[in-house]
Amino acid sequence: MTIRIVLPAHLRTLAHVDGELKLDVDAPVTQRSVLDALEAAHPMLKGTIRDYKTQQRRAFLRIFACEQDLSHESVDAPLPEDVATGAEPLLIIGAMAGGAGDREIVITRVFDAPRTEVFAAWTEPERMMRWYAPEGFTTPVVRTDLRPGGIYHICMRTPDGQDVWSKGTYVEVVVPERIVCTDSFADKDGGR
Repeated sequence: MTIRIVLPAHLRTLAHVDGELKLDVDAPVTQRSVLDALEAAHPMLKGTIRDYKTQQRRAFLRIFACEQDLSHESVDAPLPEDVATGAEPLLIIGAMAGGAGDREIVITRVFDAPRTEVFAAWTEPERMMRWYAPEGFTTPVVRTDLRPGGIYHICMRTPDGQDVWSKGTYVEVVVPERIVCTDSFADKDGGR
């Protein structure tokens, strides 16, 4: 059976592939059989998705299929039929991984929404106010200057009324594809 796989950008780079992968996998189609085939076809990925010795999935990666997080399912459980038939891809998502330096974090998330809508949710203050803070918090203030070198300044209010401020500088903005920014705690005036 031909399985479709989507890897996070850093693993695509390591494997020297662009876009979606297609691999032949013998039945039964499980996480284990797909990862075995993936590592056989791209040996440089060994140890990146699962530990060499234990074969446990790396904590900073998640496995999704058909809008379901399968990360904590048995690796020997059959994958959804739509994945097994190639109708839907198996998504291996980088949940959070260290970057080039010890102070850099790269976060990747896949949304089932048009790119322009996701970009707007991350850049338009009125939209950010609706989702940005953790559950139970509110986001009463969002100021953005969406351009390289521009600053954002955000207030999240805790359930007991305390304000937690953050700010950052937009390093790179590619509408509607990419936002690279710094982030740090701040005070209400934008200082640290």
